[in-house]
Formats: sequence, C-alpha cells, structure tokens
Amino acid sequence: RSSAILFLAVSLSVLSSCDKVATEPVAPLTMNGCTDEKKMTTDGTLTSSTSPYSVHISDLRKVSGNYVWIWAIKNNNPGNGKDGTVQDLSHWGIDLGSCIKLGDIVEAAYSNDKVNWKKFTPKFEVDKSQDCSDSKFIKFDFGTDGSKTSYYKLIITKNVTHVDRKAIYKSGKNTGCGVFETCGFGCAKN
Repeated sequence: RSSAILFLAVSLSVLSSCDKVATEPVAPLTMNGCTDEKKMTTDGTLTSSTSPYSVHISDLRKVSGNYVWIWAIKNNNPGNGKDGTVQDLSHWGIDLGSCIKLGDIVEAAYSNDKVNWKKFTPKFEVDKSQDCSDSKFIKFDFGTDGSKTSYYKLIITKNVTHVDRKAIYKSGKNTGCGVFETCGFGCAKN
C-alpha cells in the first residue's frame, strides 16, 4: 500500500513539473510598473478616465521559449454612447516601444472567448480610420460586443519588462476614439 502511495506521489510530481515547464509564468498578473496595476480595481476594471473600456493584461506566460501577452478589453457600460454609456469598441492598437520590432512577434491573434483565436499578420502603422493620433500602432481589428470581454494576443520572442505603452481605441460616432496608456512592452530583462 505504501509503495502505491509513493508511486502516485511521484507520478503527480512528474505531471505537475511537466505542466510548469510548458507554461512557465513570467510575472504575476498585476504588472509592476504599469498603469494597469495602479488603476485596477478588485473586480478587474480600470478606474482610468482615459479609456472608456476596461483594458488590462489578462495573461502573461512563457511557452516554448516565447512570451505570450494577452490583453482583455471589456465595455462596462454598453449602449449608444450617450448618457454615460459607451458604444462597442470597433478596434484598438498598442505601441510596441523601442525594444520590440515586428520581427519579434511570432503570432498576433484575437478572440471572443480566449479559446478560439483568429490569427492575423500584424502591421505597425498609423491607423487612418481615426483622427486621434498619427502615431504607429499594432492594430487589433476586432472589437467588443456589449459587455462581453474580448481578448487580444501577441506572442513575442523576447522576455521584456512591463511598462506603460500608448494605445488607441476606436468606436462609433458618439464614443469616438482616444489615446490612453496600458501595460505593454518594455526592454529586455537582465
């Protein structure tokens, strides 16, 4: 009986260590040094007035030598953009910073359920569909639907720090577009 318990304990230990290797955490979900951490409330929403949407890092981990960054965006006040409501997000974009280049991006994708992902080829360019910024961004051409959370993923080859990055949102005529800061790519960790 004791040998069966020992075998079970060793088996569980091996399985547990295999799981850890496959998805090694890079950092806690609260990103030290990022605006998201300073503005995040206990229910995961932002208190920022710079973006009408709740935007935060939902996942950050190392997988097969690359680094997976997933942002979650939610509209907490869906409506027509009047009387305190916010229209659905049409799309958004984030600045890469000086330490990440397009060639460092292994995969770009978006999802409405964080399970089924739609991959796309990222471009770093000015979003000409808006007039809030003439800066270059990686554009995620996917929005929100009511109060459902949407997910946006970039997989990069570098392990970098977490810093505030300029981002942009675009929605309907009433909510419009705007520039805000959210957690993004810094430079390489030592």
